[in-house]
Amino acid sequence: IAPNKSDSTQSSGGTIIISPSGNVQSSTVTNKPTTNKPTTTTPTRPAVTRKNYTFSNIAVTNSSKTLSSSTFSRLNSLISNYRNTYGRTAGVYVINLKDGMTFSYNANKYIFAASTVKLPFEYYCYSQIANGKVSLNATKRYDERFRRGGTGVMKNYKSGGYWTMRTLLDYTVRYSDNVAYYMILEHFGHTGYNQMLKSHGFNTDINNDPKFGSVSPRLLATYWQKIYQNQKAKPTSVWNTLLTSAKNTTWSPIRSALGNKTVANKSGWATASFHDSGIVYGQNPYVVVVMTTGEGYNSDQTFVANVVKEVDKIINAYNK
Repeated sequence: IAPNKSDSTQSSGGTIIISPSGNVQSSTVTNKPTTNKPTTTTPTRPAVTRKNYTFSNIAVTNSSKTLSSSTFSRLNSLISNYRNTYGRTAGVYVINLKDGMTFSYNANKYIFAASTVKLPFEYYCYSQIANGKVSLNATKRYDERFRRGGTGVMKNYKSGGYWTMRTLLDYTVRYSDNVAYYMILEHFGHTGYNQMLKSHGFNTDINNDPKFGSVSPRLLATYWQKIYQNQKAKPTSVWNTLLTSAKNTTWSPIRSALGNKTVANKSGWATASFHDSGIVYGQNPYVVVVMTTGEGYNSDQTFVANVVKEVDKIINAYNK
């Protein structure tokens, strides 16, 4: 489903931001004195100092290390060349999952979501399931009114049968299935989803048809981080079910760019929208979101791949 061509307005620049998950706590331990033992004190550990600085289009905030301008020079060039050569807008958001450090460009730029909207909506659905409000085993009838073209496999199946939420949620991510998406959309409703976005500070919704709306790089990255943290806290929870689907998607520019790394992703592609977002696993796990107003031409695909590769290098350098 494609937005109006006006979505491809050229951006004049952006900001890259880094923010922490918190400071290291200092501690002092004192043993009770006795007649024969003197009082001993453990030295206080200094808090990690977070630093803010700016490099050209890239602003770095709350970094635990002093990074040089050369760290971001190629990323900055990739973004500038893409904007200046093709007149397209890009947005990038990255979260270092070890300490919560982030850097971003056009973090709050809202672009037509295409199928990336299915990720934050699935976060909302799984939140309802985790809270016991909906069961994964609940069923919904595949009425003909749900049939949609575009991505997915259910468009090829006969209507009339009953499908579990477990399968519909899986297909929505794994195959980016539009039929499954509209079925869960009706089952869970979009009002609560809109309220969730607002409560987290995001100025967007899916009130209008088609129910895809617009998202920003920061919005997508935020929900990926929440999913990662929820699954890490409870490894056998429903969040693991969601991530299993995301690790087995049929298409991911991020996964293609990084080769043998495990990636949980949700991509989106429509007129003036070519995006991918997800979690890259490994020794230095991170969230990466790359959004563009491109059409999916070779230039757009090359841009996304090169940005992902450069982000991977930056994250590994930061964590050394």
